[in-house]
Amino acid sequence: MLYKVCKPSEGPIFYPKKFWRSADWSRSSTNPKPGLIETEVLYAGDQDEIIVHLLPEIRRVAVTLTLDNRLKLENAKVSHSTDKRSIVFCERDKKELIDFFSPTVFVFSKKGFVLVQSGEYVSYSPQTAIEKIEFSMSEAQERFNFEICYISSLDIIIKILRANQVSYTEQD
Repeated sequence: MLYKVCKPSEGPIFYPKKFWRSADWSRSSTNPKPGLIETEVLYAGDQDEIIVHLLPEIRRVAVTLTLDNRLKLENAKVSHSTDKRSIVFCERDKKELIDFFSPTVFVFSKKGFVLVQSGEYVSYSPQTAIEKIEFSMSEAQERFNFEICYISSLDIIIKILRANQVSYTEQD
């Protein structure tokens, strides 16, 4: 199964849209940014990849807690839960917005999608969702097994992650 987070009024048929992405697909934006490549695709993700998209459209950084990333975070003295699949870093002033956000998740079959380097799946043609699920933020955290870590500055955590070679995804 693949997942896509959208407004409740969208679906069940989804069409490719313009996005801007890095060459390795690790960074993307709905707005043009220097160094990003324009492309027209429909994004979806598996259970690990979708986590960064379960929050409102704010700048955020997600780390999948693989064994390698866990060790690097420990060496960098970045605390995290030992029983979660991922951690999402957000700035503290976004907490209330996040707490009251209710993600709507559409579920797709993998047929018609291709896996790209970032771990996301893309389709170049329209796809029909097979299910629609609405969550509270706490329900989404439980269902997809992630924690949110509120910090003072995403730029600082990004510097720490880069310095310690922790793989991450940034969205804005």
